[in-house]
Amino acid sequence: MIQHYIKCIFFAIIVVLLQFSIEKAVVLVLTNLYVDSQTTQCIGLFLGLLGAILFLLFFQKEYIISCLKLLKVNKTTAALFLFFFLLVAVSFAGMSVISAEVGILSHNNETVDINFYHLIIYSLLIGLNEEFIFRGIILGFIRRKAGNASAIVLSSLLFLCVHPYYSGIAPFITAFIVACIFAFLTIKYKSLVPSIGFHAGWDFSFMVVEKYYVTDSIVPVWGDLFEIPQIIFLSIIALSLYLYEKK
Repeated sequence: MIQHYIKCIFFAIIVVLLQFSIEKAVVLVLTNLYVDSQTTQCIGLFLGLLGAILFLLFFQKEYIISCLKLLKVNKTTAALFLFFFLLVAVSFAGMSVISAEVGILSHNNETVDINFYHLIIYSLLIGLNEEFIFRGIILGFIRRKAGNASAIVLSSLLFLCVHPYYSGIAPFITAFIVACIFAFLTIKYKSLVPSIGFHAGWDFSFMVVEKYYVTDSIVPVWGDLFEIPQIIFLSIIALSLYLYEKK
């Protein structure tokens, strides 16, 4: 069993490093060509994922093709994509307003210039990129070796490893819970589309909140107090999905 986990971790490291290396190489080239940063970010994410897929097709063709099938869109998955995106967006708006009222957040008094078109595209690419890698390739690989429960937990822990810039323990708790939700949705619906909608909605909402609000409540060790309503919201979603599954 330990050998299976080691193989899973090793495989995950290779996949993540491959995508990351290609993405950064593309960003470096485009930056030197004086392409604007927003376009560079989007192209880097897309080509990083595409390059990783093409490379892995040479070594795990049948498996990668099976992962690509998880991106197939039908009426059910499209509806779930939209549902989770809007659920997160509306909930984040509510959390932000309440947090501002109680003093966790404060309004940004500077002029806010938001390119919503870019934020939506960028959020969708982040969702597609990370979901395909972690809930498509990595989650599926671990499931073949160790089963659903281990796959959800281990893939979620590996997801934390690509977010080393977090400050305090709170963001890691948030990221772990949301990663488990993404994994659960992927397994339940046999599709990445619902989790991509949830992921894109989360990143989009968070980036918008960062534009309109600033945090005034950083606690040593814990981190940002704004993580508390996020953890509560995600815990409710996770519990609801679990109870719904048990019906």
